Amino acid sequence: MNGLWIQDTNVGFWLQYGNSNCTVENSVIESTDADGLNFNGNATNCTVKNNFIRNTGDDGLAIWSYPAADSGITSPTTRSSSPAWPTASPTTAAPTTPSLTT
Repeated sequence: MNGLWIQDTNVGFWLQYGNSNCTVENSVIESTDADGLNFNGNATNCTVKNNFIRNTGDDGLAIWSYPAADSGITSPTTRSSSPAWPTASPTTAAPTTPSLTT
């Protein structure tokens, strides 16, 4: 998945059970009710890089092992994904376009 802008939804990405060899990159995820990006069980060889994640209702980034262990997940912090603390309420200020550079 590349170059998506996801805003004001229930969840950004919820990748469930058995994802392999996937990449989530160059995307903006903000103002979700729940997680920004969640690998929900048994992800293998997936990469998350160069994303901007802000104002999620729950986890910005989540990986959990159910029903089987995850393996080979590239750490988002080493790939310039940027979970960010919100600077203003969406009702009081228009969001600005973040710079997505590697």
